[in-house]
Amino acid sequence: MSRLSLESKRKLQRIAADAWPAKEIEQYGGWQLRANHGITSRANSVFPENPPPTEVEKAIDYAISFYKRRKITPQFQLTNFTQPPNLDEALKARGFTILMPTQVEIAAVDDLLQHQIDIPVLTSNHVTNRWIKRYQEMLDLSNYYVKIRRKIMERISQPKLLVEISYDGKIVSLALGVVHKEWVGLFSVTTDPEYRRLGCATAASCAIAKWAKELGVEHAYLQVESDNTPALDLYRKLGFGKYFDYWYRTLEVETPRA
Repeated sequence: MSRLSLESKRKLQRIAADAWPAKEIEQYGGWQLRANHGITSRANSVFPENPPPTEVEKAIDYAISFYKRRKITPQFQLTNFTQPPNLDEALKARGFTILMPTQVEIAAVDDLLQHQIDIPVLTSNHVTNRWIKRYQEMLDLSNYYVKIRRKIMERISQPKLLVEISYDGKIVSLALGVVHKEWVGLFSVTTDPEYRRLGCATAASCAIAKWAKELGVEHAYLQVESDNTPALDLYRKLGFGKYFDYWYRTLEVETPRA
């Protein structure tokens, strides 16, 4: 791995982290401890971008204590360039298990736009009740879960675009785009199972790419779980390719009762 490639991956990892902001963030040396009522792993895990202010075992203890006080399962978001380099092995030795292996996929916005489909889309720069209600229905989310997830979306300070596509008078596909620096991230791309393979997800993704292109953005990224074969097949067809992997290490511990 070249130095330039490593620095580019680290930069994109930071951009992706900033695009999904937790309610509470504590900077602990080079680690960022994120907490968000336990909703979404990204917003409730340690982001070890740079080394912590103390030796790794003491730093892990500090992180565990941080999450236990908030009654949240301790988690770390890790890559092959996590700091310090021995963190993954240290967590494994402490009983942290691997959760949700994920791939960061990238594509050129121009390549993505070559797949545009003539399907009408409705867009908004704000999280609307209509969008979030259909999102909840399609993913069968609890009221509490969707309320907290909505707050994350509303907390995004960078330019954002929410896309919806309708068929037969109902919303059948949704997506969220976030622009930061030279990248646009695709989040929450969701399609009603009864309306898949009609090009809805492609149209939603291209709508975000078109918007980003108008803002001068040239590169797109997304994050998809490594075992989500249907999504990976779609993204390969759209020109995305794997850039790097990340995964979580999680520790199931007893937390005090309220």
